[in-house]
Amino acid sequence: MLKKRRDGYVKRLNGIYENGFKSAGVEGVFGDCTFVDKHTVEVTAKDGSKTKYTGDKIVIATGGRPHFPEGEGVEEHCISSDGFFEMEELPKVAVVVGAGYIAVELAGVLNSLGSEVHLVVRKGKAIREFDPMIADGLDAEMIKAGIMIHRNTNGVAKVVADESGKKNVTLNSGDVIYGANVVLMAAGRVPNTEDLCVECEWAPNTEELQLECCGVK
Repeated sequence: MLKKRRDGYVKRLNGIYENGFKSAGVEGVFGDCTFVDKHTVEVTAKDGSKTKYTGDKIVIATGGRPHFPEGEGVEEHCISSDGFFEMEELPKVAVVVGAGYIAVELAGVLNSLGSEVHLVVRKGKAIREFDPMIADGLDAEMIKAGIMIHRNTNGVAKVVADESGKKNVTLNSGDVIYGANVVLMAAGRVPNTEDLCVECEWAPNTEELQLECCGVK
């Protein structure tokens, strides 16, 4: 019931945004986009047709997707924050990997709903880039709530599923978490920019955006 209501709410939000764009005179164009030159992009629709659009300024706002770090069985046996919203049942034991606000938020939700939650952080604590008072306060509250925090792990080395489907998570620190129903990776996101410049000689200035690792030269 909870998931059904959540899905319905998101669907309503999508409709609200779509109607808002239409009312403002914004045209929606759907497809895969790549730059042709500094003022032109080409969009390939699902049917294969290509259309070019030009403008004085082009804003890159392609969003991102969850990142799965390297490790044996990580991508195969883990879900992302997107997968979290597809779960039909509450896991009895959940391992959440990550130290950012998405990781601690989802760990808190699962803990509040009754799951046994293990939070795996690479260093000493979560949201360490935040104000120390906030990070320390959150750390204390998570412990108080019963969330088990695995610190200074340097991440996940491997995830292995047993015959029952439960996952055993080996950390780079050598610790092992046994019998997880769900392993949720919330270890950051990567930008959807790898297809922005497929064949064009010109590419957007990405030096400050640090997008070279995503295929934008």
